[in-house]
Amino acid sequence: MTAKPTADQKGHPRVTVSALAGLGKTLQRRQVLLTVVGAAALLAGKRWVPTSMAQTAGSKQVQPAPSADVIAFLNFSRKLTGHNELSDVTARRILEGAQAVSASFAPHIPALVGFSNDAQDAQALVAAAELAGLREHALAINAVWYTGTVVGPTASQVVSYQEALMYSTVKDGLPAPTYCLNGPLWWTQKPPAV
Repeated sequence: MTAKPTADQKGHPRVTVSALAGLGKTLQRRQVLLTVVGAAALLAGKRWVPTSMAQTAGSKQVQPAPSADVIAFLNFSRKLTGHNELSDVTARRILEGAQAVSASFAPHIPALVGFSNDAQDAQALVAAAELAGLREHALAINAVWYTGTVVGPTASQVVSYQEALMYSTVKDGLPAPTYCLNGPLWWTQKPPAV
């Protein structure tokens, strides 16, 4: 049963209800088709969707709990630098970077970490390292925290830009390298007061 459109008194076409009944079937087919295509696209993109979300600059990735070695090295580093805000993620990166580039201090880390139990502050820690002949290695670790770069005999590895301590004293006026003045995703924060 098909209905023919009729015209009203002004000549505008009028569509009857029976003519719209066929349109309902067409919409259902379109909805099914769009649903199937959308599901196929999601299944096809299953591999890249989590990766792209994890690499978004503002996203927070869940980090594994730090190991005992990382915690010990972090406590040593906090005492050596005098900065309690040091990150366990950066400490882990420094340890991994030291092994990767064969930094001169890498084999001496356990001995240096042992000195932090008895030392009260950075001066006592460096003095204990000097007595053991490890002063230069302790200062090399201090330099890594300040520069954010582990230096080896033939290669170097950057472990952190934003958390490098040399930028903390001037962060109100100068950005860390590769970041704009207010850091990554600066436009999401409230602007500073005038």
